[in-house]
Amino acid sequence: MRKKPQRLKHKLEEIAAYTGAAPLRIPPFDTAREIGARIGRVAMRTPRAARLIERNLDWVLPGASVADRKAIAAGVGDNFGRLIVEYARMAEFAGQTGARRAPHVDALRAVVAQGRGAIIASAHIGNWEAIRLAARDAGVEVGIIYRAFNNPYFDRVSMTLIREAGAPVLHKGRKGLREMVAHLRKGGAMLVLVDQRATGGAALPFLGRDALTATAIAGMARKLGAPLLPAVALRDATGRGFDIRFEPDITRENDLETMRALNHRISDWVREAPGQWFWLHQRWRARSGAGFLGADER
Repeated sequence: MRKKPQRLKHKLEEIAAYTGAAPLRIPPFDTAREIGARIGRVAMRTPRAARLIERNLDWVLPGASVADRKAIAAGVGDNFGRLIVEYARMAEFAGQTGARRAPHVDALRAVVAQGRGAIIASAHIGNWEAIRLAARDAGVEVGIIYRAFNNPYFDRVSMTLIREAGAPVLHKGRKGLREMVAHLRKGGAMLVLVDQRATGGAALPFLGRDALTATAIAGMARKLGAPLLPAVALRDATGRGFDIRFEPDITRENDLETMRALNHRISDWVREAPGQWFWLHQRWRARSGAGFLGADER
């Protein structure tokens, strides 16, 4: 009996989302993106969002001034608002090839040409879909694996939009991981976002504090012999263009050392552009009965 109320709830959420997003489909794409940025900046001033950002900043950037904190929060909203519009109008976003600068994409193309597959590791910073689009601009199709939305209606629409940037698009879970391994063994490339809290993961330094970190991706790269390449797409000062970096393979013999190195790279990106990372994640939430101590990433 609970399924019908749940389906109704999901359907109402879908209707509300479409109604709220409708005005962003009317103006030109870049205008809609600016509107999204303004809405996002306001949203980050709501009590819950402001509290989450402040808590994370207190934990890893306790010395940040009030002005810096306000700037970071505004940046989070600006980036998130633009990101929503870019996802909602993915075909238009994908068509803006001139807005993507990826000087090191040839290195990715050379790796993929070896036929070993490639795992591209990034984070919720800037717009990670620009990484896949830059790769496709260079002739390399890059799939992605992500956690399915709880609302199946959202998820179905999201799958369609995400495919605009490359295929396959897979859900996290046993089935998705099997399909990802099969794709890599065929020489394919996949993007994975690895900056969220992983229940049961290893406590490794992230922005100077231990954070639960999944290590499975490092083991997969090692066992398959597939390079693990950090990559990031940061917005430029206009908010419309992207500087995209594909970095060298960081695979180590020890999976914990691989993920330690990857956390270090992501930490550097966040320090470089703190307003573009999604500070609303509960990245450092302690396990029950056990708090995390600070750790030196260097």
